[in-house]
Amino acid sequence: MGHMHRLVVLWAYIMLLFYLVKYTRGQIVNTSLSQYFNFSATDRHGLQQLFVEWNKSTPDLENNLAGWRDISKDNGSLQFTTCPCYTEPWQGVLCLRELQFTPSGYFYQLYKVWIVGLTLTDAFLTGSLPPAIGNLTSLAFLSLTGNKGLKGHLPSELLHLGFNLNILNLRGNGFNGSIPVALASLVQLQQLDLSGNQFDGNLEVDFRNLSRNLRSVNLSRNLLTGNIKQEYLQELKQLITLDLSSNNFTGPLFNLTKSVSLNTLNLSHNSFSGDVSLSNVLGTASKLSLSEVDLSNNALTGSFPDFSIWQNLTQLDLSNNQFQTSPFPDWIKNLTNLQVLRLKGNSLTGPIPKTFLQDFEALKILALDNNQINGTFFIEDVIGLPMLEVLSISNNNITDVIYNNSSFKSIEKFGINLSGNPFCENVQISTEANLRQCVCFQRCIDSNVTQAGSKSAHAVIIATSVAASSLAFAILIISLVFWKTRKEKQRLQLQVQHYFAENDIKPTIFTFNQLRVATQDFSESTKIGEGSFGAVYKGYLHANADPVAVKQLFLKNQQSITEFLNEVVLVTAIKHRNLVNLRGCCVREDQRLLVYEYVDNNDLEYHLFRRGTNQHLTWPARLNICLGVANGLNYLHTSAQPRIIHRDIKASNILMDQNLQPKIADFGLALFFPDEKSHIITHDIAGTRGYWAPEYATMGKLSEKADVYSYGVLLLEVVSGRKNLDYNMPAHKVYLSDWVRELYNNSNVMEVVDPALCLDKEEDLEVRRIINIALLCIQVEPERRPTMGAIVATLEGSLNLEAEGMQHLSHGKEPLSWAHLEEQPLRKDMDSRNTMFSSEMTGSSSMISLTSMGNFSSSQGSVSAQKKLAYQIGGSSMGAPCGGTMGSSIMSLAR
Repeated sequence: MGHMHRLVVLWAYIMLLFYLVKYTRGQIVNTSLSQYFNFSATDRHGLQQLFVEWNKSTPDLENNLAGWRDISKDNGSLQFTTCPCYTEPWQGVLCLRELQFTPSGYFYQLYKVWIVGLTLTDAFLTGSLPPAIGNLTSLAFLSLTGNKGLKGHLPSELLHLGFNLNILNLRGNGFNGSIPVALASLVQLQQLDLSGNQFDGNLEVDFRNLSRNLRSVNLSRNLLTGNIKQEYLQELKQLITLDLSSNNFTGPLFNLTKSVSLNTLNLSHNSFSGDVSLSNVLGTASKLSLSEVDLSNNALTGSFPDFSIWQNLTQLDLSNNQFQTSPFPDWIKNLTNLQVLRLKGNSLTGPIPKTFLQDFEALKILALDNNQINGTFFIEDVIGLPMLEVLSISNNNITDVIYNNSSFKSIEKFGINLSGNPFCENVQISTEANLRQCVCFQRCIDSNVTQAGSKSAHAVIIATSVAASSLAFAILIISLVFWKTRKEKQRLQLQVQHYFAENDIKPTIFTFNQLRVATQDFSESTKIGEGSFGAVYKGYLHANADPVAVKQLFLKNQQSITEFLNEVVLVTAIKHRNLVNLRGCCVREDQRLLVYEYVDNNDLEYHLFRRGTNQHLTWPARLNICLGVANGLNYLHTSAQPRIIHRDIKASNILMDQNLQPKIADFGLALFFPDEKSHIITHDIAGTRGYWAPEYATMGKLSEKADVYSYGVLLLEVVSGRKNLDYNMPAHKVYLSDWVRELYNNSNVMEVVDPALCLDKEEDLEVRRIINIALLCIQVEPERRPTMGAIVATLEGSLNLEAEGMQHLSHGKEPLSWAHLEEQPLRKDMDSRNTMFSSEMTGSSSMISLTSMGNFSSSQGSVSAQKKLAYQIGGSSMGAPCGGTMGSSIMSLAR
């Protein structure tokens, strides 16, 4: 009895402790389960030491290290109600949690928490990377990029991360010293990027230990020296990218013959020497995968290497080496996929074969400067190349150029540089002189303009000759300024016209004065919105015209003219009722303006998140919006040529017309997507935090499935009527996606539905269906997310996407083991049961939930393909809260 009594007292004490924690920390909200976190002491110590080090000198801590604080005085290793990823988020910290238990009859859950990611980009971190980084032994990715104040040596304690670390990205910092050999212990490493630092000395890391997983190595732009041992890199069978450029490496090239998936090889700007035997360097295993090779600016010798079997090459640069004098290589004609070819400074001799360029339809840049090429150059051979942008053959021995009138008129479409050739000597005033001015000095001016300019200059001379010297000087200065401004304006106009011609589009080009008049000089009374990229004004191009939306971009964002024209090309070329229509643009030295159709009913963010009124979107209207956005995205992904990834799907970028028809807007971040590629890798992580797909946020891996992920987040916002990230909510509801997964696991998913909605039985089923589709969209593995086409088919009733996809989600609620995570890259789902992953990484903290998903019960049924969707169109699609009255004008749309 005494023993039993002690157990009862102990249990009572434990429960008392939990209740004290709950009520003092404010964790119980209504009847929801409170959440407590078992946060390991080693992780706590590691974070504390990072904070101590970076807290010393990092400026503006509230923004650059938002949420970080001194936790040295926190009691014990069990921080039940605080967590650096959840209840009190630390910027850039990503966690994984595993449900340990939920005591029967009590309102709390206890989670085990590990820190699995740390990503701080351009955070102005100052100091070093302390040895305590080795305490964070569960890290799967460590990304500290663009922090020039991070200096010193890398700690050898990095080796303690060896069992889990997939990604180590320290690009663009100030680290120095040798690269620690401890990196060879990171056996799970897939991506290593130490570029843009000041590492020096020999490379002593034996990469053979990493051969099973290592896919990308970037050590460019450092001060590394010496020979690279042959055996260090020759076993990297999974290697895709190797960039050692801009160092001081010496000695012969090394063996990569076993790297069968090699796609990009950049060894430029070093001092590699010796003969280039491609059979010993590359072998033949990579002949199908190799796309980009840059061996320029080394001291390579011997015969000019023959790349003829690598027919998928898109970029080849062998410039400025010491190869033997040889005629222009005939084998290049086999590389018809080339987009960039640079063979500068290689003692190439003889003429360029007349028909050499005719099959290079993808060629954008051809640079053959500083060789010994001679003979005649035929302009008509290049003017038919649709993609050509730059052709430079300066400092050779070309004596003649053959052209005709049509080829001369087309020459301004791209830049031809023949300067430093005999042809460019003895320029005379004639049509040929104008050609020489264009190809020799890049002064492509029509002869009529030249004559007019001469007359103007003559008039100025006469005027100044009769004026006083001071007045003459003033006129001369004013004339020079006017001439320079006029030439700059002409240059800009030509650039715009050429860009549009290259992309075969003809948008309307408005003058700045037209848009000033239309918007009443951009007055505040006409402003209808403003964001981080610019302000939008409502205007009228003439008295009886329909209104337009004029978007005036902020130049502080430093958008280049090319980026601006990219948005114009993208939006002009696409026509769909769920995509905003671009009317035209305006470009000046200090102005970038876009003219869109005026969509006159605000945006989806306004309609979803406004509170304090009795007007809310009805469910039929919301369902129609889901379908409209899906249709627009499906068009971008499948019908646009080339395909387009939007990259910034969110509620504020969905404009609404008077019929609540959605239109996707803001293509400033959109990218062309080549048909032949399944994904691309970009270092430019753009878009909006909270909508990023995990593979895009962590590795820059971009495909149309990134838009699908953002669409899934948007669906949850439409259903719930709240934002994806809301720090005003209780702790377990801060991240909408995490909360929905938790509700799904507990078979209580309808709790997330906007309380303003009054749903009938069929609408209840539709809501469940939309939530299921959203959960499929935000799966971790992009391959498991549905396509937008499949989503459209499901919403229209011709496909049961749930039956196809929900089988991947787990029945059980048993937490997964940490050991299994160690066997998988973080960018994969945690196991085949496909646990979910929140994309709140850069700029704030996040949580990976390891509680598994339950299947959607078949008893809930599916919505019939023939059911009709009630959609209010004649009256109002805005409804009163439950119990209020609804508009009466109903139109049925077939689903």
